[in-house]
Amino acid sequence: MDDGITTLRSQAAANLKIYIDSIEPAKVTALNSQEDLKTKMFSIGEVVSIPNLGKFVYTQVVNPVTGLPFY
Repeated sequence: MDDGITTLRSQAAANLKIYIDSIEPAKVTALNSQEDLKTKMFSIGEVVSIPNLGKFVYTQVVNPVTGLPFY
């Protein structure tokens, strides 16, 4: 069971990376810091960019590593 969940999580993360890479730069929301992730409202599927951290997609599902709904 754990192996199946791990596989699904890995596939989902890979698919989100492909999604992020496919978004046009003009459609990426630029943020100033990671704190902006906690204070702004986002739509599911919205891609945000944070200097020195990279791009993330809002999924509304909490990332167990960061505790935020972004992957």
